[in-house]
Amino acid sequence: MPKTEVSLSILINNYNYGRFLAKAIDSAFGQTWPHVQIVVVDDGSTDNSREIAQSYKGDNYLVLAKDNGGQNSCIAHALPHLTGDYTIILDADDWLVPGACEIIAGAVGHSAPNAVLYRLERVDAEARSVGAFPNFPFAAENQRDYIAKNGFFPCSPTSGNAYRTSFLRAAFAFVKEETPFSDGYLAAAAGWTEQVVCLQDRLGFYLVHGANASTVAGWDRRRRLANINYALDHHRHLFSYLSAKGEWHDDWQKLISAYVWREILFFKLAERRYAEFSWASCRALGVEKFLNAPYIGVWRKLKNIVFLTVGSLWGELRELIESTHA
Repeated sequence: MPKTEVSLSILINNYNYGRFLAKAIDSAFGQTWPHVQIVVVDDGSTDNSREIAQSYKGDNYLVLAKDNGGQNSCIAHALPHLTGDYTIILDADDWLVPGACEIIAGAVGHSAPNAVLYRLERVDAEARSVGAFPNFPFAAENQRDYIAKNGFFPCSPTSGNAYRTSFLRAAFAFVKEETPFSDGYLAAAAGWTEQVVCLQDRLGFYLVHGANASTVAGWDRRRRLANINYALDHHRHLFSYLSAKGEWHDDWQKLISAYVWREILFFKLAERRYAEFSWASCRALGVEKFLNAPYIGVWRKLKNIVFLTVGSLWGELRELIESTHA
């Protein structure tokens, strides 16, 4: 596929982000690459988002409106309307640099990879840079081995990925629309195919404003619980995708990543959640993931392995004591 013929769709999904939306749309219209379609999906916003979206006009510009259902429902709603060879799923609170599509088209070249991954510049509310996202270089090879060992593929959040549209449609068939996000799954599914181009360029901006789904949860239990559920959705989607391809024949829980096992155990102990995961699984699979994780330092590995071991044994003992007094 000659790069001069590569077309891109920029899919902007929006829910009540009217205060950010114009900047995202402007960045799509401001692309230097001429072969760009722009699709805005408004997910049942109750602010002025729809009016902002409809104020823009263009031959290759489309606004779709739907009832609120989350990001995955927006993607599903837009898929039949995408005309580009590649699709960037741009969150409405993020924006692209003017040359993003041109660089992506150049990276595609003749190889037609399933995805082009790039980094984002993290900025705060005053547009000050707070570093790259992710803050480490992408792995350029052996993605399949990395995913099999760690359960995920290091990537940017949604706005930092351009997927071959035909691959996006095929991979998205394994996503449950009622789940909120699929960015981690889509990157892992593409990475598993080993047909991924990883750019170190920062081709977009990720606005940190406190309500981001990708923001580190800290000690906010509500956010921590939401993040673990997002991660489990990604693992289940990936398991369905790999199983359908005949490339994963083991228990889906063996895809769960190290820190997700830690969080599962935390909520099992603190709030008696996640009864479907055994104490033994938290201990055995969680410890294995931490031991194998190349991205975790020795001290953090040791600290989390102790927590998984001692915490799971305490959980088993607590259940035994409670059952004898029942």
